[in-house]
Amino acid sequence: PAQAQPPVQATAPARVEVKPVGPWTEITTFAQDLGGFDKPHVTLDIRLKGVEQLPAENVTCDFTEASFDLKVTGLDGKNYRFLKTNLDKDIVASESTVKVKKNHVILTLQKVKGEYGYDSWSDLCAKGKRRPTKKDNSANPSDSIMGMMQDLYEDGDDNMKKIIGEAMYKAKRGEKYEPKADDL
Repeated sequence: PAQAQPPVQATAPARVEVKPVGPWTEITTFAQDLGGFDKPHVTLDIRLKGVEQLPAENVTCDFTEASFDLKVTGLDGKNYRFLKTNLDKDIVASESTVKVKKNHVILTLQKVKGEYGYDSWSDLCAKGKRRPTKKDNSANPSDSIMGMMQDLYEDGDDNMKKIIGEAMYKAKRGEKYEPKADDL
């Protein structure tokens, strides 16, 4: 004889409270140490009173090779965000860190190591169009000079374009280029 199965009790679904995060309070003041060409890190110090009392999951930072996005949620009823894109140079996202100390959040951005050392940063974010770090070390030196001239031409004013264009034209024809005094 088959045994009767007890009736299955339907349970109410578990109630999950989802709190939207935001609006964000932008972090605008911070200390920075860009390091030199011989230093492997860019260090940013953000002061937030009482940040060390938050649970670890309330302080997060997403790093990419050209940006970072620090989020601090639930500090004195506010959510803070420090987002920087278009960094001056590339960073190694997997080796960049965020540390919480008393009243401080320390971001350590790992610089990309080039052929002759670490890149020298002039500012935290690039002023204009960002150029990714070149990866090809076996390139012909004259190619890098031509690349630099092309960058000068693209970023330069009309007078710079005229001078470089004239020099390139004469170089192709085998003539020596002598800039006029009023060009400089």
